[in-house]
Amino acid sequence: KTKNDDRQEKTTKKKKKKTKTSGLPPFDKATASKIVLQVVAQPQAYHFNEPVDAVALGIPSYHSVITEPMDFTTIRDKLKGNQYSNYEDLVRDVRLVFANAVTFNADPENPVHRDALALGDIFDAKFHAVLGVPPPAVQPPESSSAKKKKKKSTGASSAGGSKKKQQQDTKAAAAAAAADTKTSDARDDDELLRAKQTTMSLQEKLKAVLERVGSRPEAYFFMQPVDPVGLNIPDYPEVVKEPMDLGTMAMKLAIYDLAAFRRDAELVSSNATLYNSNENHAVHQAALKLRDAFHRALADYFTDDEVAKSKAKAKAKPSASLKKRKKGPSATTTTPTSSGPSKKKQKKGGLALKLEALTDKLTRLESSYFFRIPVDPEAMGCPDYPEIIKKPMDLSTLRSKIPTYETPAAFAKDANLIFYNAKTYNPDPSHDVHAMANDLERHFDALYTDAFPEGTYDDDNDDEALLLEEEERPQAEKKQKDDDDDD
Repeated sequence: KTKNDDRQEKTTKKKKKKTKTSGLPPFDKATASKIVLQVVAQPQAYHFNEPVDAVALGIPSYHSVITEPMDFTTIRDKLKGNQYSNYEDLVRDVRLVFANAVTFNADPENPVHRDALALGDIFDAKFHAVLGVPPPAVQPPESSSAKKKKKKSTGASSAGGSKKKQQQDTKAAAAAAAADTKTSDARDDDELLRAKQTTMSLQEKLKAVLERVGSRPEAYFFMQPVDPVGLNIPDYPEVVKEPMDLGTMAMKLAIYDLAAFRRDAELVSSNATLYNSNENHAVHQAALKLRDAFHRALADYFTDDEVAKSKAKAKAKPSASLKKRKKGPSATTTTPTSSGPSKKKQKKGGLALKLEALTDKLTRLESSYFFRIPVDPEAMGCPDYPEIIKKPMDLSTLRSKIPTYETPAAFAKDANLIFYNAKTYNPDPSHDVHAMANDLERHFDALYTDAFPEGTYDDDNDDEALLLEEEERPQAEKKQKDDDDDD
């Protein structure tokens, strides 16, 4: 045997010994996917679901600091491509996501930093709950910036450099950091113009705006829905009629137009200043800073004309909270004539507001994760989906159809398609999608009954709406048989 063979043999034995002592079961792709999906469904995960776009987010120094980027879309793609053969590699990549976030957003008060740490704890808990053992103690590779710092520190100590030299190095490092911050915050006019003229879709632009605002320190107060009980502010729902937060906005990205996005962004700030009316209150001041941050970010991605049009659209459609504040007829109100809105239209407008509120509440729920946007058969690796599911439905499509619904029953019929399609395509009750569809359906039934206590479904739209069409049935039965054969 050569020395190289001996070294390889020792390395192999060490790896085997490490795997054996970790107590981990053999790697299972489905189980690993389940753990990852449970983490991705958390509100804090929206920072980390896709690769960081340094140009779109205005952070040109990102890739010089983070030399090995990682995100949950990449992890899920690696799972689909069978690129993981053990849990250690999976855990290393997941921890790399959080380590990168903490490294680039070094301020402990930064929302991205805080969410990375919180989500890391959630991942550990989910891993332990599913596999019955804690995740292995593997660490992600050190970033190049950390290595450079360590190397510089080692070199300085070994050389026994003078105190003056160390002070000079410290000043130089501080100046470089300040210049880097200035570069990331103050982009030149050409870059702003390119951002406005980019081919990014509306949703990509809105996501970039939300991520930039969400990474600011003052965003900490507004990341999740206000919990009146937990925060001991029981009068909050009485004062704030339309709650809104950045996490909820992230969940609604797929269904926003620019006017609706701006309206919700304004709600986040105005709700905070309304409830915390003292101008010296920390939340009040943070809300004002957040409003300015939204305005600056929107200006980077949308032209003045686009913003003006969205303002006009928002004025034409006042918010539900403003409507509720108008008590009785105003001095200028006249008796409605035949040219005014009919009672039927007024009734339909009230129905739309109820349905929008119900859909938004559903979208905020963790169990809605799989159902917020249309199923993409190619991207999700289910090419037979259109053959089995003839009437697709999701929450964003449901919300976009709200103006067309004449009755609550018509809305409920489409809503139930979401749950029925999910359970039809994933017939195993233990499957994550099936289980989350059941959970979301329970929430829907409760919210629907609360919104429409006078009645639920019309007789014609009840069970009949949930039955598979005859041409769907053979495909569903075939999929069930194939799944049973695979087991």
